[in-house]
Amino acid sequence: MCIVVDTNNLVRVFNPKNTDHDQFEPVFNWIIRGSGKLVIGGSTFEQEIILNKWFLPFLGELSRRGKVLRIPSDKVDELRDKIIEETEQHRDFDDQHIVSLLALSGCKLICSSDSRAYPFFVKSDYYNSGHKPKIYSSSRNRDLLVDSNICDRCKPNVKLNKVTVDFLATVRDKCIAK
Repeated sequence: MCIVVDTNNLVRVFNPKNTDHDQFEPVFNWIIRGSGKLVIGGSTFEQEIILNKWFLPFLGELSRRGKVLRIPSDKVDELRDKIIEETEQHRDFDDQHIVSLLALSGCKLICSSDSRAYPFFVKSDYYNSGHKPKIYSSSRNRDLLVDSNICDRCKPNVKLNKVTVDFLATVRDKCIAK
């Protein structure tokens, strides 16, 4: 499975000290121990990730191990701008960059706690037929973290060995401690 993690959830997914981590730990485990990949791209998304400086070294390690799918920023930005132009502006919809990333990647899952954006994340107007993402908002959605939710662009699945998993956990812990 590949998943877009809204930047409002990075700390919930990747920081075990976060009070909500238990609700999002299944996403972390699926990426690190399972077949999951993190999908990123677009200048807005990347600017938001940069604001989470603690996350950058860990993201680099995930990427080196084949656990990140990057969609070219220019493509994501172009579609984001088109969505902004073509859609009615709504005070609850400021995540056009995420919709663009989901649409271009074919990613079937979004991890977000931004409930006001949920109707826009799943609006079928933005996606090819048969592709409407599902929302992971808490551990009650762990059943979404399955191989059948892996989009074609995230294949082949990459499962890491125990040594690499342990190494990544150590890198994450060091990043959080800084």
